Amino acid sequence: MNSRNLTLDLFKIILAFMVIGIHSNFLSELTTEGYYLISAGIFRIAVPIFFIINGYYFTSISTSEKLTQWVKRVILLYLVWTVFYAYFWLKPVTMNLVGIMTIVETIIVGYHHLWYLVGMFGAGLMTYVFRDRTRAGIQLALLCFVLGVMIQYIGNYHLVSSTFADELFNIGFTHRNFLLLGFPFFYIGFLIRKHRLFSETSTGLLIVFSLTGIGLLLGESWYNLNQPYRTGVFDNYLSLIWICPALFLLVVRSGLTTTSKNLAHLSTAVYLIHPFCLSLLLKLRHWENTPLAIACVLLSLGLSYALIQAHKRIGYIL
Repeated sequence: MNSRNLTLDLFKIILAFMVIGIHSNFLSELTTEGYYLISAGIFRIAVPIFFIINGYYFTSISTSEKLTQWVKRVILLYLVWTVFYAYFWLKPVTMNLVGIMTIVETIIVGYHHLWYLVGMFGAGLMTYVFRDRTRAGIQLALLCFVLGVMIQYIGNYHLVSSTFADELFNIGFTHRNFLLLGFPFFYIGFLIRKHRLFSETSTGLLIVFSLTGIGLLLGESWYNLNQPYRTGVFDNYLSLIWICPALFLLVVRSGLTTTSKNLAHLSTAVYLIHPFCLSLLLKLRHWENTPLAIACVLLSLGLSYALIQAHKRIGYIL
């Protein structure tokens, strides 16, 4: 059996827990500063690093046949979970143009956290196009990333006078999408493996890079927290372009291996099932946000075990 990076698989589970923290507003009822620095700050590394990991393993997609198989697998996974969550987004609506467009928009953009699968799909296709055009790919990826950060900041600081433009820039999908967030980090992961970037960099230096990146992200989060004209939280921090690759490189450097895919499946399962767990828990009783996050982690782990067993039997779930 092929060996896997054990440290990376464990790290992916931690990243999935971070996503739960984001969606449950972990710490928000206890401390504004702690919430903004941790849940709305440090935890934001989760999605970009997931994109980096997907891009890192995308190097195996070297032919049109392999790309077709990858596309089919991603689409099938997306359809399975879109149908699973249909109860939450497919509401009885008057079959008029607005109702139909709302349904179409949800399917195209992705319900709630399923936008990530749409983002991975688009980022993968773009990476395949630029797989042998590294210079152009890097330039485009950096341009997209900077544009996404600019849109986020313009929206959160309400820097445009037009009400329509301000509302548009404050829609998450405007900057949190396959082009402006997914592709830049997916392509970084792809380049790291294809060109063995930073392979000669010492572990000590990667630790310094990672600690510096954490400091930059905390500083950026603290700055935004204390600005009176800022509203909302951030998905696209400028410092993510430093901290996410640095942490990934540090983790992937580990020599610990495993032949089991269970941990890798566990992180995927936790990510996919956790909104259902949050909804179920909130129907049972009222929760403060921090206990809700902890309960969701525990329930997600339990249901993820069942999903892994089902996946072994029928596949296409994870």
